[in-house]
Amino acid sequence: MKVDRSSDVVVIKNGDFYEVYEKGELVAKFSTKFDVLKVLSSMGYDDLNVEGDGSLLAIFNKLMKENDGTYGALAIFTGIVKEFTDGKKVKYVKVNVDVEELEKKVKSLSSDAKVVLYHRNGSLKPKEPILHLGIMTKTRFELFNLLSRAVDVIKEEHSKGFVEVYES
Repeated sequence: MKVDRSSDVVVIKNGDFYEVYEKGELVAKFSTKFDVLKVLSSMGYDDLNVEGDGSLLAIFNKLMKENDGTYGALAIFTGIVKEFTDGKKVKYVKVNVDVEELEKKVKSLSSDAKVVLYHRNGSLKPKEPILHLGIMTKTRFELFNLLSRAVDVIKEEHSKGFVEVYES
């Protein structure tokens, strides 16, 4: 895919795909927003401000809109595919978790907290994000406690649907 950096590049969500247009012509299709961002970033488009369901900015904005003035702490956790596990180089991971069920389990940890979870499934390479978890609570003490417990729940679910494939 060749993109003239002086031209406008437009990305449109069309059904299950993200279509990349240059000068009005379709130049590529991707199944995930992360793939679009990775390719555009590798081409020198580093100052991308993309809002969507899984972006950090979208998660932050969603939580802030739910703040009725009583919440005083917000954190966003990002889980990333490790490059090495137990000294072995990871080629990629296969992730297959029930995201809706996972989000229910995390939300069930606290009736007061606001939670937003964006989780990817499929084959992911080292250094790629697996998930973004946004949590907002009334105090920082609640936040750090809940965040730790939520990550433990997520790790437990990953043990059921997470396979690391190593380089030989």
